[in-house]
Amino acid sequence: MEARKQGCPHTPEVFNLEQTTEAVSVPCDCGNTENNWVCLDCGKVSCGSDTNNHAKAHFEETKHPLAINFWNLTIWCYECHSTIYHPILDEVRKEESDGEEHGELDLPKIDDDDLDQEDLMQQLLGKVGGLLGGMSPPDILKTLQAILEPNLAKDDVPLETILDGTPTIEKVAQCIKEGKCRNIIVMTGAGISVAAGIPDFRSPTTGLYANLQKYNLPYPEAIFELGFFKNNPEPFYLLAKEIFPGNYKPTLAHHFIKLLENKGILLRNFTQNIDTLERVARVSEEKLVEAHGSFATSHCTSCRAVIPLHVMKTHVMNSTIPRCSRCNGICKPDIVFFGENLPARYFQLASEDFDKCDLLIVVGTSLQVRPFATLIRDVSAKTPRILINNEVVGTDEYGGFKFGEGAAFRDIKMIGDCQESIVKLCELIGWKDDLMELSRQNLGTLGDDLDQVEAQVEKLNL
Repeated sequence: MEARKQGCPHTPEVFNLEQTTEAVSVPCDCGNTENNWVCLDCGKVSCGSDTNNHAKAHFEETKHPLAINFWNLTIWCYECHSTIYHPILDEVRKEESDGEEHGELDLPKIDDDDLDQEDLMQQLLGKVGGLLGGMSPPDILKTLQAILEPNLAKDDVPLETILDGTPTIEKVAQCIKEGKCRNIIVMTGAGISVAAGIPDFRSPTTGLYANLQKYNLPYPEAIFELGFFKNNPEPFYLLAKEIFPGNYKPTLAHHFIKLLENKGILLRNFTQNIDTLERVARVSEEKLVEAHGSFATSHCTSCRAVIPLHVMKTHVMNSTIPRCSRCNGICKPDIVFFGENLPARYFQLASEDFDKCDLLIVVGTSLQVRPFATLIRDVSAKTPRILINNEVVGTDEYGGFKFGEGAAFRDIKMIGDCQESIVKLCELIGWKDDLMELSRQNLGTLGDDLDQVEAQVEKLNL
């Protein structure tokens, strides 16, 4: 299934109209003249993935993320790794291309530079002109500008008034105490599970990728590549036995997410983790988005038959390769491998939630894997953002964190141990005892005896 999301934070405020006037007929540098893409930042015309994929090469060189295909009015964002859709565009495709999702469109010419949404819909559905011949590239771009304009709207709150212009963790804690943050999104990565004994992925000496030599891989990331897995699933299943759910207990950071839910102010937890420790901490499924999937469900890679969890667990613990009883295909947990699309739930809720977010907390992630890493840009310009991590990340791209005097107006960093930082934040809010008690109660129900529970909580009671 192709990734699709509504709205895009990377839309340029001014489309480059001048350089795209003749874009439909201009060939790519390689000579290709059909089905080309046009960069919405600079107007560069490049061929797509069905030829030499110079459009992607242009993005990698310039970091211009958005391109449009004039033949079917498709917009693709390389940052979001997704088609950007809008109800109006979907309606246009349905009405103007006989229901074909990627069919060529018969669009009207737009003469009015200042259209509201209703007028725009009427014009677009007017069915005048020929296949793109009735609308020049600048007219199409003006139409797109009008369609995407709601995503470009600026907040009417002066930036210097957010957190009084000098962001601190104490001010954010006070906002939470005063009930000013009611829709908090927490983005989490492997760093929150390190204290549980699960290695993160990218630490130079202790990370998962740095310790895979025993699996005899061509390169570390191959263990999570779909093509490699289908040819040689054994290394993944050897690793899966080490990291399979049930071997580890949730940390204070996991219970902090549950505490936010208990307080009624957690909008969503978007996690990259596949260890399901958020579930073990009793974060409700409705509040959880497992962006990279998890071990919770499994399917056959050939016929997509569902594999019960107990069957998958038996194979993993016995170090055997699970085969489908229907077609004998190789079965795999629903972890998103390189080469697979993220779950539809991720795109749906990412497009809905981040506009509502009034506090973003990012914990224990390198922010190196897209499209997850780009989510920090999707909140409102007036939304405070906290980075809780062992190093500063997410500062090197458009819409990234801005720290330091004269740059920061809403971004706060807590650099160091994630668990310690979470305890400090809770202490500032007045929730430290609540966090400890929640952790004690949950760990106790997981089968640990009381002494072990107290020892673990005391160890993290920093």
